[in-house]
Amino acid sequence: VKSSYCDNPNYTCTCDIDNEAYTLDFECTPEKGSECYDFPDSFCNSNDTFQVCASSAIAGRYTLESYFYSDCSNFDFDDFSYCVTTYVEGETATCKISISGEDCNSCVVEAGEDEYCFIFDCQNTVLRATGSSCEPYIFLGPLQQEVKYAHLPCPEGCSICDEGEFIGNRGETFTLESGDELSCDYLQLYALIGLFDTDYCGTLNSLASDLCGCGTESGPTTSRPVGTEPPTDYEFSFFSFVKDEICAENSKYYSCSICEVDDANATSSFNCTTVDSKCKDIYSFCPEPLSFCHSLIIEGSTSDAESYDYKKCNYASIKPYEFSYCVEYEVSPDAKRCEMKVNDITCKSCSLSRNDGEVYYYADYDCTNTVLGRLGSMRTAKLVDETEE
Repeated sequence: VKSSYCDNPNYTCTCDIDNEAYTLDFECTPEKGSECYDFPDSFCNSNDTFQVCASSAIAGRYTLESYFYSDCSNFDFDDFSYCVTTYVEGETATCKISISGEDCNSCVVEAGEDEYCFIFDCQNTVLRATGSSCEPYIFLGPLQQEVKYAHLPCPEGCSICDEGEFIGNRGETFTLESGDELSCDYLQLYALIGLFDTDYCGTLNSLASDLCGCGTESGPTTSRPVGTEPPTDYEFSFFSFVKDEICAENSKYYSCSICEVDDANATSSFNCTTVDSKCKDIYSFCPEPLSFCHSLIIEGSTSDAESYDYKKCNYASIKPYEFSYCVEYEVSPDAKRCEMKVNDITCKSCSLSRNDGEVYYYADYDCTNTVLGRLGSMRTAKLVDETEE
């Protein structure tokens, strides 16, 4: 610690060292000052880049028998901050993580070969995530989502709720005049972006506000879209997803070369494609619709009700561009892993998290090193007709 921090010219430190008692108290800040991150692509202007900077500080106390060590960062966006504190006494290690001043539900120390990892559940905080501190950018992915949504509404946007109200029934379905169906979450998102004209926004306010549960106590309007939360007595397993959705008889979504299901042991294996390649016109900020086509290949297996591996590859084209991504998941009670590739390039990181009360995991990814060029999140188990998201 003395050589890494107190005598390190890259840090400005206050260190109190007692050589006789072998104790060391220290507080340090990096000499370089704040570290800044560029978050690209807002909803309102795809050319926008938003810079968020963080100042950090570390502190701790070391003795022969024990130590504690804290690493804190404060961001210049929405008072966002996090602190990770480690306590070690003998062979016992514990940890605590707080997000913007609120302690997370849990933090468990997992010893790796070279470092400690903190397996945390911070779903009760503004981070709304679970994960491991050893994953790179574990706190930045959710922060980028908040930065992106914080700029809503766009200048031409509106809200389906009255001022000061929020969406309550986020997964409820609303039918547009065109016959298309949108969840209230996405209906609100599209309205905030400005994809509906002003008159129709007024119509949506009168038609959808009750259905979507607009109110003052439902939580933020501008948060990551989620699906309908399950009833409290619903127990989800990936095996049930394979059995009831992927391998369902006469499935309207998938055509499978392999689809084996053993109900008694909750085991399965599958290799499937979409029934046919889907093409549709999508409306963006361009005056004319774009023709978007995609197909999906999935494969995987379950070894019991709680453990599975799953690979999903989506091949898409908006002519003349071709695009593909593949995501692999491994989930068990003891471990969770994911890997994402975009156009065959492995993304910087991929970790699994789950919102409070939800049954599906999300893959939180950093693909800034690929043509995707962004951080983001996607639900692990979902039907093919939702992939246009």
